[in-house]
Amino acid sequence: MTTDWQQIDTVRMNLKSAELRQSLLAYEPHIFAVADLVTIARGSCQLHATQEDDAPEDRIGELNIPLDQPVMTAKLALNAERFDQLYQLLSKDGPRTIALNLVLDAKLAVSVDGVLWIEEAMSIPIRDIRIEIPLR
Repeated sequence: MTTDWQQIDTVRMNLKSAELRQSLLAYEPHIFAVADLVTIARGSCQLHATQEDDAPEDRIGELNIPLDQPVMTAKLALNAERFDQLYQLLSKDGPRTIALNLVLDAKLAVSVDGVLWIEEAMSIPIRDIRIEIPLR
């Protein structure tokens, strides 16, 4: 029996929780979020977003995929305007779960059953994050 594989460049996930972390003296605000993977059958993603004045314009971060555990880590570096926008969007309360779509700068091999195939740990640039907030 053969497995059909597809090449995806967007990882979809459903937001479970999000919080703003900030010290009044030590560091800039930081958004920490946890999401369940949707396009990949098992696992979750921890999202860390920081505000950086010199954040690059051509990408917003990096997705780290370990080989030996089902927890990905997305590290986002955003300018002040984008950071505030992300904070406002994740603060919305809707009738259903907020969906996050990480648009990657490379393709991942995923079976039709949602199994991710990688041979080694990966670090992939994130070009964009698309947020879907249910209105009703």
